[in-house]
Amino acid sequence: MTTAERDATGKSFDCVAFMREARSRLSEKMNTMSSEEFRHWMRHHEYSDPRLAKLAAQARPARKARGRPESGAV
Repeated sequence: MTTAERDATGKSFDCVAFMREARSRLSEKMNTMSSEEFRHWMRHHEYSDPRLAKLAAQARPARKARGRPESGAV
């Protein structure tokens, strides 16, 4: 869909383009990380979505209870 077609239909937000751009930014960031940096980033990432933040907070104590270290080699 061209920009002219998008404007003609009244579509102001292109979800597919937004998702592709976000995925591309994340892929670039993750490709430069070592596996250890990636694990640390995943475990300590602050989520902007309240549901994801709540799930991440619930997973942290479970990980400690199973005897896994919060960071470091897995």
